[in-house]
Amino acid sequence: LGGLALALLLVPLNKVIATRIMENNKHLLKHKDSRVKLMTEILFGMRVIKFYTWEKHFTEKIAGCRKQELSHLKTIKYLDAVCVYTWAALPVVISILTFITYVLLGHELTAAKVFTALALVGMLIMPLNNFPWVLNGTIEAKVSLDRIQRFL
Repeated sequence: LGGLALALLLVPLNKVIATRIMENNKHLLKHKDSRVKLMTEILFGMRVIKFYTWEKHFTEKIAGCRKQELSHLKTIKYLDAVCVYTWAALPVVISILTFITYVLLGHELTAAKVFTALALVGMLIMPLNNFPWVLNGTIEAKVSLDRIQRFL
């Protein structure tokens, strides 16, 4: 019961993290688009830029765009790390809470019950560890689909 309650409590937390990742991903792509547009303009106007020695000005503009892009990327990666950590630590915490709940309900904890429970929780490790990656892939796909729909 305790482990299940914890897993259910992590779902809203994961929803909040996923929403923040999606918002940052949208901002990241907006800044990436502006940087790519600026780079395209620079490459097409290279002769004029060299002629008037505007290299420093355009270098600073590109660096500014890249700095904004990297700040959103950094935020996304930190949120991703929190998401992965919570789901990777979940099997251990579920095991501990399950045993505590079982003992507090007045049952006797034996080696056979512990090993059986650990084996069952061990079967959950792979799906729980893959969940954040699936979630992040889904979020990135949704952001990309929204951009394609806006384009069309």
